Amino acid sequence: MASKQRRTRKSQAVSTHLQHPPQTTQAMNRLYIIDPTNFSGQIVNSMTSKEGTPQFVDYMKKPTTLEEYKAQEDNPNLVALEWEGFRDRYYIPYLNSLCGEFKESTEEAFWYALECLPPKRWTSENGNEFFFLGECYTADIYNCHVRIGDKYYSALRPINTPKEDIFNLK
Repeated sequence: MASKQRRTRKSQAVSTHLQHPPQTTQAMNRLYIIDPTNFSGQIVNSMTSKEGTPQFVDYMKKPTTLEEYKAQEDNPNLVALEWEGFRDRYYIPYLNSLCGEFKESTEEAFWYALECLPPKRWTSENGNEFFFLGECYTADIYNCHVRIGDKYYSALRPINTPKEDIFNLK
């Protein structure tokens, strides 16, 4: 009987742990600090606060406002954005800018990339094939290697690029 009670208490603890937090939990606001004049893919810092409280820059020894942080970093261009604004205005365009034209490559480079890491989305159709290098370049951008007939190409592409676009070197 004691064994059954221990199992019951243990399962109750696990199920309680997996429940959503109570409604009294305050929402957290997070802003992402970037330099839009020199954006190269990274967030400089972030700001977090509970709803209704002052927002300070994270990872500082003392509470620091955005204006104080700009002065400390000697960068008046820093801005704090919500995730959606950051993602849509800066991050996605930056990722797209990394994806240039396919460039002709060599058979040796194709096989080296294929053998150095397990490939992702290795696809073969009508004697042509492509794969993504098994480790991302950044975010969802990977090195894509293509063989069309006896020609080889490579470029950075999102992992979810349609195969038709890849085989058409788009």
